[in-house]
Amino acid sequence: MLFRSEEALRESEQRYRLAVDFTYDWESWLDPRGRYVYVSPSCERIAGRTPAEFLADAGLLRRLIHPADRSRYDKHVRLHKRRGGPGEEEWRVRHTDGSYRWIGHACQPVYDEHGEYLGIRVSNRDITAGKQAEAALRHLNATLEQRVAERTAALRESEERFRQMAESVGEVFWLADIHLRKIFYVSPAFAKIWGISCQQLYENPALWFQAVHPDDRAIVKAAFFQKRTGGAPLTAEYRIVRPDGSVRWIEDRGWLIRDQAGRPNRVVGVARDVTERRQMQSEIERISEMERQHLGRDLHDGLSQQLAGLAMSAQALRQALSRRDKRLGAKAGWLAKHAREAAETSRNLARSLYPASLQLSGLSVALKELALLVGQLFPVR
Repeated sequence: MLFRSEEALRESEQRYRLAVDFTYDWESWLDPRGRYVYVSPSCERIAGRTPAEFLADAGLLRRLIHPADRSRYDKHVRLHKRRGGPGEEEWRVRHTDGSYRWIGHACQPVYDEHGEYLGIRVSNRDITAGKQAEAALRHLNATLEQRVAERTAALRESEERFRQMAESVGEVFWLADIHLRKIFYVSPAFAKIWGISCQQLYENPALWFQAVHPDDRAIVKAAFFQKRTGGAPLTAEYRIVRPDGSVRWIEDRGWLIRDQAGRPNRVVGVARDVTERRQMQSEIERISEMERQHLGRDLHDGLSQQLAGLAMSAQALRQALSRRDKRLGAKAGWLAKHAREAAETSRNLARSLYPASLQLSGLSVALKELALLVGQLFPVR
């Protein structure tokens, strides 16, 4: 009977040893005095040391632990001795090839059926691959965070440069949705030109169109409708009426911004005050018209009348000379004919420059010049 019990015990121990010896983790058992009672063969895979080396040297594991982790190991041992409960920790162990392996350490006290303390059951698992993956992930996260920080800084710098430029120039930079129902950005020059604060426009985008001069709203509607649907950029000049009643001329240019699918979803534009240019153009046109009319009057009242008087004088001369010398009379007739043609050409040019009725003052000048010429040709004795 005793023989069968011992045989069963040996079989049980053999099965246990086979199970522990072939476990993948590094298993060990320390007695109450801290000496190794059992070390599984996996210690050689993880640390490059045989079970016999650990069985012969209880302090070997501490010496193999990375110097930076050794204080944590000592703390763990002290806490376990004082509390006597299970514990977990992680540290690096030097392999015989010089490399360090991360192990996940777990231990718990062992008691027999009578509650007698038998030592500590330890399990060390190689977690190097997981730690390397964590390190790689941390490095990747740090790299990504650095890139994001750099791009964010670059974006902020770009935004600051754009803001400084937008606030320092006289043009109005604006960004709106495709339907012009929401303003995403408008530069401070808008308030100066429109006489409406940027905040008011953000809150009520319709203020922009409401400020357009009633006579120019059809032009603005057509331009913006074409831009939203046909893709053509907005290029329009229109007037706005400021809150104080003054009128300003605006040149507005805009472009579509498309999403990744190629659909337009934003409109960006630049508007500038061209009132002074418009006023200068109007002044140039006014002066040009005045000069044109002045030249027309000069041609009509001056040269045309003088040529008409010359033609009449030449005709009178022809008649007078024909009685004495027909050859000289014919030459005077030729002169009268060409003087009339020149007078007609001058009048036609004057009418194209200054289409007005013949002025009595011009006729008076012509008659006086004619009388003077006739008097010189035919002096009264």
